[in-house]
Order: sequence, then C-alpha cells, then structure tokens
Amino acid sequence: MRIVVMGNLEGFGGAQTACRRLIEFLLEEGHQVGLIVLSDSEKIPSRTEYCAWKIRVPFSSGRTLQKGLKILLAAAKARLFGPTIFISVGLSRSSRMVARALPSSSWRVAQDFIFGRSSDDPALLGLQASFDALAVQAPSMIKRLSENGFHGLPLNWLPCFPEPFRHGFTCADSPSQPFVQIAYFGRLAANKGLDLLLKAMAKLLAEDRDLPVLHIWGDGPERERLLALTHSLKLGPCVEFRGKYPDGDEGARLMCGYNGIVLPSTGTEGLPLILLEAMAYGLPLLTTNVGAIPDACMGNIDSIMVDPSIGGIHSGLQRFIVRFKGGEFSSIRIRAYYESNFGYDAMGSRWREMLTDPPAFFKGDDKS
Repeated sequence: MRIVVMGNLEGFGGAQTACRRLIEFLLEEGHQVGLIVLSDSEKIPSRTEYCAWKIRVPFSSGRTLQKGLKILLAAAKARLFGPTIFISVGLSRSSRMVARALPSSSWRVAQDFIFGRSSDDPALLGLQASFDALAVQAPSMIKRLSENGFHGLPLNWLPCFPEPFRHGFTCADSPSQPFVQIAYFGRLAANKGLDLLLKAMAKLLAEDRDLPVLHIWGDGPERERLLALTHSLKLGPCVEFRGKYPDGDEGARLMCGYNGIVLPSTGTEGLPLILLEAMAYGLPLLTTNVGAIPDACMGNIDSIMVDPSIGGIHSGLQRFIVRFKGGEFSSIRIRAYYESNFGYDAMGSRWREMLTDPPAFFKGDDKS
C-alpha cells in the first residue's frame, strides 16, 4: 500500500516520537511510505532512510514564500505518488493544503493529540474540506470532542507509538536506597504542573513527613522560574534539575533507576507517551486526572491519579511513598498491563484495522 505521512520530526516531544514510530511501523509492515517532514532543519532526521521519497517543508511561519513553494512542491509530489492513505500526524494548515491536492481516491486522515478542543478551535476549522476523518489519540478524547459539539468528520481513535522498549531493562520493586526516588521527564512548561509538585513537596517538608528525592529531566521556558521556586522553598537537598535526558539504552537504564514517574500536568495533554514508556519498564505512576491521562490509569492498580492541585499532589506523594515502601507496586503487573493495552502488538493491531478498511473503521459504532 502507498501511504504518505506528514508530520514534525524535529525534536523528541510526544508528537515527534509518534510520527517517527508510525513511519517505522508502516515500513516494517511492508508499505511504501512517502514522507513530508515539517522541519526548519535542513537535515531530515534519521530512521527514515527506507521511505520511498522525502521532502521537507519549513515548520516556522517566518519564511512565508519559501514555505508556500515547498508546500506546493510537496503536494505535487504526494499527488503524483497516488497514495491509498494520507496521514497527517498533528493538525496544521500545511497538511490541509496537501490533503486538498490529493486525488479523490486517497483516504485522508488527520491525527490529533490535544484533549478537549472546542468545536470552533482554529486547528479544527477547515478539516472537513480537507480530510475524510479525524483520529484522536485515545478513546476518552472522542467523547469530549463530541460533547464539545464537534461533528464535522467521522471520529475514531488511533494510538501513538512510544519509544521502543529496550530489552534487558526493568525497574526494581524495592528501593536500593533508604529513600524513594522519583523522576519527571519532559518539557519544563507551564501546563506540566511542576510548580504545584514543588509546593506539594514543600508542604511535606513543613509537616516533617517522608520526602522523596525528585529528579527533573528536561528543559523549557519554565526552567529559571522553577529553579528560583525550588530555592525559595528550600528544596535544594531533595530536588535536582538534571537537564536533557538521554535516549536509547542509556535512557532506559536511567529510567529504570527510579522508583516511579511523576507527571503533574494541569492541561493541554492528550495521552503523554512518557507514561507508556515508564510502564513498559515496570515503573508505577503518580499523575493527574487531566486530558486523556485517565486512559492510562483505568484498571491500572499500580498508578495513583490525583487532582491537579497542591493538595491533590501532596496526598498523592504520601500515598505513593507508603505504597512503595509497603511493597504494593509490582513491576511484573505493570508490564503486563502495558503489553495488554499499549504494547506494540496492541497498537499495531489497531492501526492494521484502520489501514485495512479506513471508511469502515471510522464509520463503525464501536469506538472503544
């Protein structure tokens, strides 16, 4: 099958990881893949060398003329390729333009990662004229979109592949040190709730309760503010900012050295892939009931989900420490839950169902 994929591969955020991993999946399945890369870098990322063809479109809006010409060139290339399916990983004006240029025989799918968009969200406007269907990342996102009044396109959900599991790595069920060690992996942005997490830890410190060691991995616009907040709350001995985190085997080894993952998001989340990657290695979760995060905690007794507030996270930290020290988490059980719900086979099966018959997949009444 000829398939064109369009998405952003620049960086290691969730959307970029999802796009890279989807391309790898399609190639492994034996499809011919044409790739339109949204990137300001002249270098097209690795792991795409087996694509039938590749073309780059500037990501930023500052190069209007150059970007417009590249979109037209990409659209012509895609039309000539004659894809059975066009998949836009993420919503963009550029992908709408390419989609409209494709022959009517091409099924055009846009995939979105943001939970709870309103029906008049600019990113959704124009989709009906360009695409045949909208795929969201998780089941709960379908319900919320419908509740918000979006009925412009057939809806269903398609998962995002996380970074591949590295064999030979797993976390321990009991601490190798006298304290519980947790980590945050991700962008240091306002919607990630790290200020609430730091204030919740300060509250534990003031109450003279057990306090975990927290390592914060990543970078972003909130870094300096969070460093200043950590200093003002006198959390220096138990909170460390570690900067950019590695990938591959080194990243897996690093993650498995912790006793749990914390993600205190406050909004604009789909289903963060870092939660899936953590579960793949058997790590328990402490997170918030935001966006599609509950989809990763439903039936998962090794997760603790709380309100995105200082009080909620404070209570969650206490429960996490008590449960971990009591041996209540099971890495074997976590990995089994992951494989059943989010493993490569489970996700691949969902994508194969869509690729086999897109109209039936998006028309079907069973959205679970």
